[in-house]
Amino acid sequence: MVQTLANRRRQVVAQVAIGKLPKVKTPRAVISVPLGVDLRVPPALVLGPKLKYEGRFLVCAGRFCSAEMDLPRKFSNELISAKKISVNFRMSGKSVVVPVETKGIANAFRAAVSGTR
Repeated sequence: MVQTLANRRRQVVAQVAIGKLPKVKTPRAVISVPLGVDLRVPPALVLGPKLKYEGRFLVCAGRFCSAEMDLPRKFSNELISAKKISVNFRMSGKSVVVPVETKGIANAFRAAVSGTR
């Protein structure tokens, strides 16, 4: 499941992909954020007020830097119950919080993980 996140001017500011690889029991997330991100501060996928999953940057290419993170088995339940989801990172000395659309995200994640559409 992939969600592209844009600002009000329709410029892509981040992308989040959540799924599960074959033969792997736990889900993973890949977050792509713009070049210029502070690579010393790990990006995070934040669910609600308390759950925060931090990633590690792997590569910067083109216009984006990508980070990945392992997610716990219980992530599906956490995703279903989350009222707010965001991608957080640091850029130009400022914290950036990009909201993720929650409508339909749990169903899309379940479909991606189970391989159905």
